[in-house]
Amino acid sequence: MAAYVWAYHHMAGHSYCWGGTGPGCYDCSGVVMAAYSREGIHFGRSTTDMLNSGRLIRETQRQARRGDLAFYGSGHVEFFIRPGHTFGALDAGTLIGWHQSNAWWHPTMFFRVRGAG
Repeated sequence: MAAYVWAYHHMAGHSYCWGGTGPGCYDCSGVVMAAYSREGIHFGRSTTDMLNSGRLIRETQRQARRGDLAFYGSGHVEFFIRPGHTFGALDAGTLIGWHQSNAWWHPTMFFRVRGAG
């Protein structure tokens, strides 16, 4: 949860930019990577790297806690807040913040990060 709290306090309101890793703009995996780097946890730059890192522990949505990771397929990641709500960088033209899922756009996988406090 510490990574999510840091991201919320330091990244909310920044712009999305494809491939962005900060400090002015971020993409979805850039938000997650930067926030976990603050905790000394490194698992790659892209969502594919994260999923292949061995640092993620699969869980169900029911098991997911605030600050865990919610993946939308294998190409998009945000912090899980509660069912139907995530925090991160969504897409071009949007600001980093909270997002609501819908019938067509929703997380399909949830993970806890191994070693996160």
